[in-house]
Amino acid sequence: MKNRLLLILLLALPLAVSGQDTTELDEAPAPPADTLIRARNAIYLEGFGNGGYGSLNYDRILWQNNHWKVAGRLGAGFSYTRSFDYAAPLIPVEVIAMKGVYQHFMELGLGYTAGWAYKEFTAVEASPGNPAVFDLRKEFVTYGFARIGYRYQPSQSSWLFRLGITPIFAKTGRSENSFGFYPWAGVSLGRTF
Repeated sequence: MKNRLLLILLLALPLAVSGQDTTELDEAPAPPADTLIRARNAIYLEGFGNGGYGSLNYDRILWQNNHWKVAGRLGAGFSYTRSFDYAAPLIPVEVIAMKGVYQHFMELGLGYTAGWAYKEFTAVEASPGNPAVFDLRKEFVTYGFARIGYRYQPSQSSWLFRLGITPIFAKTGRSENSFGFYPWAGVSLGRTF
């Protein structure tokens, strides 16, 4: 009798196990319905980008809904000419619109950078037998920029990664109508809180 009961249990056990619903285990977890970013502040380093050759930045998400976010950014960067002996400070300010859900966002931004830069000028004009002598002069510079890029910022994680194309629009000469377009890009890595 014991052997028959044990045999029936062993034969029935696979049927009970195979009856379980496994669809929940096969599907990837869906992103939460609420996609608001909880860590609204960020501090990050940007290589190249709007702050010259490198910058330390702070940005804060000022407004958001489930698909759009708007942030403001303030940074401190530097430019240099010839060598780091001629480094000069720059301050980028930017407004950024982010489109996306959960953790992947497209960034669109407009901004303005002001600061100092060393510019080359002719110290001594060329004459027959003597070449021109060039020197550097520190000047106040301003330029506008745009941004189109990618931002990885999970809702509650502490890491931030950005990659973007950041063309510069700047005055190129002494004339009021002499503006130029300079292709530029940047990459950022930082923390959110």
